[in-house]
Amino acid sequence: MNALVTWKEGLRLEAKADSPYTVTMDSAPADMTPAAPTPMEYLLMALGGCTMMDVVSILQKMRRTIVSFTVELDAKRAAEHPKVFTSATLIYNLTSPDVTDAEFRRAVDLSQEKYCSVSAMFKTGGTRLTLALNLKRP
Repeated sequence: MNALVTWKEGLRLEAKADSPYTVTMDSAPADMTPAAPTPMEYLLMALGGCTMMDVVSILQKMRRTIVSFTVELDAKRAAEHPKVFTSATLIYNLTSPDVTDAEFRRAVDLSQEKYCSVSAMFKTGGTRLTLALNLKRP
């Protein structure tokens, strides 16, 4: 995997990896609004996206129906630089007519223990991940 990050102006950057898509990153002083997510926000979103893709894939292989699915993330950072993530809570909210609690738990556990490389990187870096699962019927 390769990536290229290009400075645009101020602290605004454009990044492109192997896929044909680009993303903008930005950071701004407290009195200004950034034009895009910060690199740390992208990391947190990547954590949610990685585990969600795993869970969706696992449930689809089980031939289960997904009506809606969100992952809410709340992360805490160290007070001092480099201000790494010290903990993160992931709340999985799934609406499905046919997924059981056990199947949902199994899919999340497989993601966290085997498949999600972003979760593994967070854990290796010392971030404590806490999980909560909410299964609703339509």
